[in-house]
Amino acid sequence: MDERDDSDASSITSDLDAPTSVTLFCIDDEHLLWPDPAPIRSQVQKLRLAINKHDQLILGGIDAVKSFAGCAFRHKYLQHEATALCARVLAFFQEVVDAGFTSAASGTLSPIMPGTVASFVLNEIITEVNNISDTLWGYVGRLGRNKLKPHERPQVRTSLAMGLIRIKQTLRDSKLCLGLLSKAHRIAFKDSLSPHRHPFSYPALQRLFYAYMGRLYEESQIWTESRTAFPKGRFFSQLFGFLRELNVEHEGTSGVTGLSALAKEASESGHEDAAAEDGDTELAGVAIGGTGNDGHELNPDKYIAILHEELDPRQMAFSNSGQIEAWRETTVHITAAAWDLLNRDRDILHKRNGHHLLALLLIETCKTENFEIAANLAELLAVHYRFSLTVNPQPANRLKLCMALGALATVHSQDLDRKVAAIHAVEEARRAFSSLEQHLSIFKFRAISGRLHLAYALALVGKHKSPSGYEVRALCVARKALRSSVAATVDLRAALEHSGGDELLRATLGHAFEAGAEIGLLLLHELHGQQIVHSRCGSRLKSSPAQRQLRLRDADAFDWSPMPRAHCVEANSVLERAYIHAKMDDYSLGTLKDFAKMIQEAIAIFVDLSMANLRMHVPALTAALEFQACLVDRWPAQAVDAYRGVILMYERMAPDFPNFHSAKLGSSYRELAGILRSQGEVFETCVVLGNALRHGENVDCWRGRQGAPAVHAARALSFAQMEQYDDALQEAANAQNTINAELSLTHPEDEALEGRTVKAFALWMKGEPELGIQELQAVMGRSMAREEEERRHVRAYRREDDPTWLLCLAWMGAMKSAAGGVEAAKRGGEDGRLAIEHLRKLFRLKYHLINPAPQSDDRNAELKLKAIRALDRDALMPLEVLYPHALVLYAGSLVQLGARPESTRVLGLALLMYAAFPSARRDGSSLKTALEMRDQMFSDGEQVSVDGWGEELQADSRFPALLEGEGLAVDPAFSGFFKHMGCGKEPPTIHGIGDASRIVPE
Repeated sequence: MDERDDSDASSITSDLDAPTSVTLFCIDDEHLLWPDPAPIRSQVQKLRLAINKHDQLILGGIDAVKSFAGCAFRHKYLQHEATALCARVLAFFQEVVDAGFTSAASGTLSPIMPGTVASFVLNEIITEVNNISDTLWGYVGRLGRNKLKPHERPQVRTSLAMGLIRIKQTLRDSKLCLGLLSKAHRIAFKDSLSPHRHPFSYPALQRLFYAYMGRLYEESQIWTESRTAFPKGRFFSQLFGFLRELNVEHEGTSGVTGLSALAKEASESGHEDAAAEDGDTELAGVAIGGTGNDGHELNPDKYIAILHEELDPRQMAFSNSGQIEAWRETTVHITAAAWDLLNRDRDILHKRNGHHLLALLLIETCKTENFEIAANLAELLAVHYRFSLTVNPQPANRLKLCMALGALATVHSQDLDRKVAAIHAVEEARRAFSSLEQHLSIFKFRAISGRLHLAYALALVGKHKSPSGYEVRALCVARKALRSSVAATVDLRAALEHSGGDELLRATLGHAFEAGAEIGLLLLHELHGQQIVHSRCGSRLKSSPAQRQLRLRDADAFDWSPMPRAHCVEANSVLERAYIHAKMDDYSLGTLKDFAKMIQEAIAIFVDLSMANLRMHVPALTAALEFQACLVDRWPAQAVDAYRGVILMYERMAPDFPNFHSAKLGSSYRELAGILRSQGEVFETCVVLGNALRHGENVDCWRGRQGAPAVHAARALSFAQMEQYDDALQEAANAQNTINAELSLTHPEDEALEGRTVKAFALWMKGEPELGIQELQAVMGRSMAREEEERRHVRAYRREDDPTWLLCLAWMGAMKSAAGGVEAAKRGGEDGRLAIEHLRKLFRLKYHLINPAPQSDDRNAELKLKAIRALDRDALMPLEVLYPHALVLYAGSLVQLGARPESTRVLGLALLMYAAFPSARRDGSSLKTALEMRDQMFSDGEQVSVDGWGEELQADSRFPALLEGEGLAVDPAFSGFFKHMGCGKEPPTIHGIGDASRIVPE
């Protein structure tokens, strides 16, 4: 990986001017773009012609209006209010364009710069429209169907009318802020502008701030679950890092080259705000507003002291959940005090230390994860520092603006509707910061540069809404994000070399490594998804996230060699196709192993930091370990160690944070159980599943199944494989008893099928095959009903592709054969043959069609592959364990029918599978049965052969060439189920069942 090459990370559009761009969803534009509703079509078209194609802020506003109109205009009783709202908002956008705030002649990325009054008011209007739209969609449904009764319609109209009133007031205040109320007012507004008039002095802007504070005060008084959520460590690390740089000059330090020296220079020029007089004021001295106690209410002299206390890194060192709630409880007191202060003086922002109040409120709002209001406060903070730079263009003020824009980008990144604004903010911060290198020490410059690179990467990697209304993440953007994160690690390493090991800076470096690994994994997901189709190549085969996940798990690195070049349509020019493929070939920036090394470096950093400050850095260490476990999931040995590390950390934290980590602990146990299950570790899987149930039965699903019933069923199978059949029956009963608490939304009975399946096998092993057959008949009947229900679906459920159903079929055949009688043996042999035939197809598809990318006409194969991998992941037994198990059962049925030649080939294939797959060998009960059958049933000297399909397996380089199970050994504790198969009886005089040869092709 090129660590320092950041040539294409400077702008989001460096790759977008190429002949084409590769995007996440390869769908033609006419399918993406919503048609403009007729009532607003002319306004939208006029606005599009007047703006630059990169004016994402205006385009985002048009997108918000269209999303609202797409719902409201479908209902006649809403059209009057909806038309008025859309017309007013679009007219305001047109006024902004006509007034020169944005221009098509401008070649810049975004003529409306972040941290300006124009950006502030436009974002506020877009947010208001989105809120109204979300409320309306919640009423009438996403599909636009009228689900409301006639008497309920007035409630919807009232809600829309109230939204229209809010929009009117917001538009009026916004026009006042921009001087757009009338032509005469606009002229007077421009004449009154001077470098000494602070934007906070605008009455309209003060009214907007008052409205935000009112909403913030109301929401802070309401208890929500977000108050008990564990803080987002990386987000607060980034935000507090930028805010500390803004306020470092007030810490009383001296002799530090950097912002302190620049602040001193600026203060000597007479343009800095006065410092706080009461620096020792404690946070506890801030009382809830309205008390009237002099000396205890919030005042400008206390802003900085409280702000410094909030920015103290020790505030984030939580030892228990009570401290987290107390940390968030300060938001209630500070917000109430600020609201009380604002009610007494609306002009508080324009007075002394108003920007410190904004920074303080920004922190408190982020604590409650109300990022919509936090984004508005961060925008106002950037407005203040942009004005300070205009008044006094010194390096210190330029640096402050960069830090304010960095904080703004960090907050914007948490809001889906403002992802593009986050990118614009951090890009401007980087451009402005590049001119400060000569004014800062090497340590300060590289440290801040690393933070900005990291903020840029996190802003780029997030999904954002395109003007068409869909979430789009271009490959070139993800690639720039990875390069930017790598550049952040380089800068932060260089800064640490000059700092002597700053703790907070080392934590930031750890977050940068973690972000780089996450972005790298994301890039590989996107690249593998584009192996099938990309923009303008004309293939009808689409690529879904699940398909990208399947291909990614089976390749260490990205490789375009199997890319089918012929799928491009002939209408595309040769030059364009050559550009597309050449560009894609250059997009691989690393492998999974490279990104695993990055996350390992992050873990090493957090481990060292945890030794010095356990409470502060353990959450970051745990998050890094959890991501490492997901990253190395395709290497089971490493994944098991990683998940055990995650579980160890969560178990240490669970007693002190019971409300935060119990669900994650249960999920980690379940993920670990899934890996152990795929490796055939039966005993460990059983223990881990028990721990998963103990730590939360109603948490996230395990391997795609919902809740505790599936976990109980998996544990029951583990007991059955260990030949503890009484415990298996008990766990199967638990699965059925808990199903009512874990109902599926579509198929409530499906979740009980696994438990009943294992129960049937346990009953057979307990000497009650008739009861087992009844259970299996019920399970298979439900599977047939499900197939019939989904027959018309695009990706319908098919029994022959479900390993769990095939396991039922194999067990059914073995139980029928063991019951005795010629007719029962025939029916059992036929069931076993069908199971083996389907399992063989699944096995061949899994191991022979997983790596090559299918051609455009192989849509069915690709969809079937996806369905098979999903069903195999959720099945009771992995395919590698199920196939030889079913072969052993079928061999026993063939022996009952006297088909010795066929049974020898089937048993030979089973032994070969046991030799080839270690996970299959760990199924000791089945292996013991196979070996006992070989020793007892073929003691007359008949050789076990592995021709046909077995020879094809041996010729594959992925499987070892072991013949006839040589060297296979089993734990003596296993007794197997040979005696339950009825093979010791005298077989009937029937030679072959006619179809046995179908499973051993020539």
